[in-house]
Amino acid sequence: MKLYQEILFLQHFAKTAWVVENVQPYYEPLIAGKKIGRHLFWSNFFIPTIESNDADINRGKIKEWQELHGFDISKYKLNQRRDKVLRNCVNAELGLHIFNYCTGAIPPIPLGTLFSELQEQKHA
Repeated sequence: MKLYQEILFLQHFAKTAWVVENVQPYYEPLIAGKKIGRHLFWSNFFIPTIESNDADINRGKIKEWQELHGFDISKYKLNQRRDKVLRNCVNAELGLHIFNYCTGAIPPIPLGTLFSELQEQKHA
């Protein structure tokens, strides 16, 4: 419930652009989010869908995930399994895509406008 608590708080009180990410759950989300790849996103700005090159988290190997994300965690002491850390990463291209819309590097499209709906259909 902490995830939804955070989303509701941001929806009502945030005065700046925000985005929350979670891996697609096995259950129907209580608050509908934007599905891109294997992730759900909630935000107060429009995020067009793009193709996400996610690793196969069910069959992949640590080396494959490290290559996909562009870093090696083998030299670090972690408090959790290495595969868990890598499975939870958001694809860098997807993160940059969202960051560009959030920061205004790509002009935002207000949610609920005709153009945002047309733009969403174009990217679906």
